[in-house]
Amino acid sequence: MKTQTVITDDPKEQELEAVRELCRNANEYDGTRYGAPDDADLYLLLYREKVLIAYLAAYGMGETHHGRPLTEIAACTRPEERKKGCFSILLDAFSKETEGNAVLRFAVNEIPVTLAVLSGLGAVRDHSELMMCLPLAEYAEPKGQPGNCKVEKTETEDGAEEYYCHSVYSECRVRLYGDRAYIYGVLTCAGQRRKHRAETLLRELFGWLPKKKCTEVFLEVSDRNEAAMGLYRKLGFEVSERISYYLLEGRI
Repeated sequence: MKTQTVITDDPKEQELEAVRELCRNANEYDGTRYGAPDDADLYLLLYREKVLIAYLAAYGMGETHHGRPLTEIAACTRPEERKKGCFSILLDAFSKETEGNAVLRFAVNEIPVTLAVLSGLGAVRDHSELMMCLPLAEYAEPKGQPGNCKVEKTETEDGAEEYYCHSVYSECRVRLYGDRAYIYGVLTCAGQRRKHRAETLLRELFGWLPKKKCTEVFLEVSDRNEAAMGLYRKLGFEVSERISYYLLEGRI
């Protein structure tokens, strides 16, 4: 049966729902946890008999790699449609759409089927981003406002509950979603690093989070950042998910 490729930068809700359904189907089959791309800059949708069998979603990163624009790619094919050339059809269509000028960066879970495809393309591993999780059981007794750490609620465009946390030498931000807290932007002033400033800030923050009914803390860190990974492991964080990035330069 023939396939049809739809290219759009403004997908309809029914198209996005088909992408979500395909993503859920593949996650269940592969045991992965990919998020459906709801906000990509460009979608390439491959249909057979009006059924979405594969998609490629592209994000312009506003960065360059060796002088060429860098585009991040999320792609997925229905398990029963794999090894039938679906991804190649979409990649070729994307190459024509962008005139082959972009360097592609694929964000993937390292499962065998994905690695085989990337190897066949000649993509090279760049780095991994690790999602790390810390249960707050040892901080279960709420302690109120941290002693040397100030917590200030901030305004956000999407209405999320977010706080700016800071001490004299360190800072971070935390977003709350139900009983989960997501930490990002951990910084320590130059000249004050390796003096446990960030560790002290985070330990005090963890003592305050149970007051907000949080039971788990999550954060993301690059596997290139050995110092940060060492700190987070010392605090008790463990890796809950790994997303690896592969670069493809020559093919398109």
